[in-house]
Amino acid sequence: MLHKIANLSFNFGIIVMFVPNKVLICTRPLTLSGKMLKRTFLSQFNPLSQVSRVKNHSERRLVPYSMQEFYDVVADVGKYRHFVPWCADCTVISRKEDGDGAGLEARMEVGFGPFKEQYISSVRLDPPNAVTVKAVNSSILKLLETEWKFSPAKRSTTSCWISFNINFQFHSPLYEHASELFLQQQVGQMVKAFEERCATLYGKRDNR
Repeated sequence: MLHKIANLSFNFGIIVMFVPNKVLICTRPLTLSGKMLKRTFLSQFNPLSQVSRVKNHSERRLVPYSMQEFYDVVADVGKYRHFVPWCADCTVISRKEDGDGAGLEARMEVGFGPFKEQYISSVRLDPPNAVTVKAVNSSILKLLETEWKFSPAKRSTTSCWISFNINFQFHSPLYEHASELFLQQQVGQMVKAFEERCATLYGKRDNR
């Protein structure tokens, strides 16, 4: 239908449609004059000409589980598909232990809003103090790195402080615009999801 409206003058908005294996960008006329085209396609908004930004989310909280208990849940990457918000599947494909500490690699299958993606995650383990997870070869995400740190709570052996930090950046601003709201919502639920997993495994507790 584009050839039928090529001789019309209009201000337009952008519609992004997602179909299997495709992303379609079209215009929607807002006002028509029936004359000649005044604005070229995507002249007012071209996401491919912009630079995707690095996003960050951090939080720190006291949880009613020990360092070891919370560490064990975060380090058990193969179980992420059962409770991590955007993880559809995860399979550990290798484990290693060298002079830099223990680690593993896992194949992740995730969903970012309308996009589905598979990539390899490199995981560094420092029991029971820290877990770092990095996406290695994602075609959608230029950067995805999460870091968990655990520290003891004062006067309690059944609680600990957790620090969670995630940095992410899309390869294309098109992916960013389409998935930003979804991913930000899911990122905000990450710590809660792991705390609920602890409650499932160890029982629900209150901070003391």
